[in-house]
Amino acid sequence: MRKVIIAAAAASAMALVAMPAAAQDWYAQVNTGVSIGKADVNAAFNDEAGSGNIDLKPGFLVGAAGGVAVGNGLRLELEGVFDQNKLKDVPVKNMNATAFANVLYDFNMGNMSPYVGAGVGYSSTTLKVDSEEAHDQGVAWQVRAGVTIPVNKAFSVDVGYRYMDLGKFSADVTDGSDTASVKFDPKVHALTVGARFKLGAGA
Repeated sequence: MRKVIIAAAAASAMALVAMPAAAQDWYAQVNTGVSIGKADVNAAFNDEAGSGNIDLKPGFLVGAAGGVAVGNGLRLELEGVFDQNKLKDVPVKNMNATAFANVLYDFNMGNMSPYVGAGVGYSSTTLKVDSEEAHDQGVAWQVRAGVTIPVNKAFSVDVGYRYMDLGKFSADVTDGSDTASVKFDPKVHALTVGARFKLGAGA
């Protein structure tokens, strides 16, 4: 499943970059939403080590995207997403900034268009403990579903759900003179509301 998502989204990114400027139905979109999830955590401190699956408290997501409808229900999209959550029962904040290449398919049903999609990207993860931070980067992927509701020819509302696997994080977290080695793998569910604006000739 992950290999299929990566291959499809990589192809969409190359096609989107190569798309002629005269292509119609380009759009820009902004999203906001709430997110929850879990994270697989492995930590080692001195001679002690532990692992577990920790809940992420409800957090927020914001994002922006640009894309093009290429016909037959298919859309290609480049998207930037920022997501932030705190770990439940642990004083740690998790922040992820991710760039995705997405492939989406719209089902035309007249007054609204349900859609499904998937994407692959590169995520920069930050763990913050009090005033100390640790950073790492890795491959991320997502699957999406939702519905687009047209308001007029140039503007639509998007209501969606997405599941994001934000990659594997590995770093040393220092708090004063103490250092712990941490491996962190966050997986996030999000509900979003977006505003989509058609650009150029497609409007």
